[in-house]
Amino acid sequence: MLKFRFGRALTAAAIATASLLAGPATAAQAAAGPTPSPCVAPGSNQFNRTFACDKVLRTLPITIGQTRGSLKFITSHDIKLNYLGTTYTDDITVEFLSYDGNASIAGLTITVGATCSGTCTSRVQPSLVNIPAVVGTRAVGQAIFTDSTTTENTSAINFSFTPTEPGTVARPFTENSPPVRCDNKISAQGAGCVFPSFVPTFTLSLSDPKVAEVAQHVADAQQLLPGHPGRRGDGTPLRRETNETTNRQSRAIACPPSTPRPAGKSCDEYPMASTKQGAKYGGPFSARMVDATQNSTAGNAAYLKGTYTKNRILDNDEFWVSVIA
Repeated sequence: MLKFRFGRALTAAAIATASLLAGPATAAQAAAGPTPSPCVAPGSNQFNRTFACDKVLRTLPITIGQTRGSLKFITSHDIKLNYLGTTYTDDITVEFLSYDGNASIAGLTITVGATCSGTCTSRVQPSLVNIPAVVGTRAVGQAIFTDSTTTENTSAINFSFTPTEPGTVARPFTENSPPVRCDNKISAQGAGCVFPSFVPTFTLSLSDPKVAEVAQHVADAQQLLPGHPGRRGDGTPLRRETNETTNRQSRAIACPPSTPRPAGKSCDEYPMASTKQGAKYGGPFSARMVDATQNSTAGNAAYLKGTYTKNRILDNDEFWVSVIA
């Protein structure tokens, strides 16, 4: 079974390498060819909202009559989702390393299969069918998935590896990935897919002049409010609220229109009104007058809104809020 370490985020370098917010490739990216996987050593596995990789060293016991053998090989996966589309791929590699035993495996092959569920369909490239189990052979191919959902579909992704040779007893084995959710619920963006079990992070920087005052407010609020809402490590994640009426009500409670705004300032609330920890829900909150332009910028497509859309954070989805230097 493909067991990803849930919550183990990729490093910044790995994110850059794997193009994790995977939209359509540019012509230059396509010409450059595939990028290296961040999962290099057997036993490594990582994932985030739109990418997962895994590399496993396997031993396949083989029986032919009274003879026995043991085949060692590596299977690897690089699953690349698309937050702007519902077709996604898994780059699969099968590499045979060694064989020990007196059972003949001259005709042994392994076929890779892939399945998904709900409105998802899948197919496997021919290069992964009937792979000769010859030491030194390395087969590379893709499993390709397409989800036709018009609303939302969470799909189990399963892989099968089936050995075939007349007279040979070698049990098939299976692997799976974290479930994939495809949806068409974000207006004006179209459908796309993510790993919903990965909790993404919205990041603000104290040294970013475009949002510095908002970042300081969030840092202070996370420190002072009971439970440290949204802060990874000692707090709990925030949850998205997509109902605009509720958002307006939270905003009005935290930042009443009657509260005077100094020139050039606007009222910033935390937790954000677009969360289920917003002021309407009755939990602790903080409000502060901050630079109006910075406040507006922090909520736009380059910051909070962009985090929501690129990670396809739907209603009730969790996310963290991080303030860095």
